[in-house]
Amino acid sequence: MLNLRMIIFFSAEQMADLGDGKIKMLLVGAKREGRQLAVLREVYPPGSDTGTDFIEHDGEEGGVIIRGEIEITVGSQTRVLKAGDSYYFETRKPHRFRNKGKVECELISAATPPTF
Repeated sequence: MLNLRMIIFFSAEQMADLGDGKIKMLLVGAKREGRQLAVLREVYPPGSDTGTDFIEHDGEEGGVIIRGEIEITVGSQTRVLKAGDSYYFETRKPHRFRNKGKVECELISAATPPTF
């Protein structure tokens, strides 16, 4: 029997897509037992967003923009981040991600605790 706690490496095909069909939210190690961290490869097409309702949950989240740009609102602060920029915030603060640009945005994020 395969010990799911011992799995270390994952192919692109093994990443579970938790997105909404438009936004891709690809979770690393989705089937790993006892996972205490959520690592995501997120892809936002032009015009996409996480919804009109802001997201709030316990924990912290950080990430790095790989390509494109994304508008992130955390509480009363809004900033457009470009490739190479990063973010880190407490997820109890209402937050939202929007791609208002004309090209796809890709970012890598990590969150704890793993809410997915």
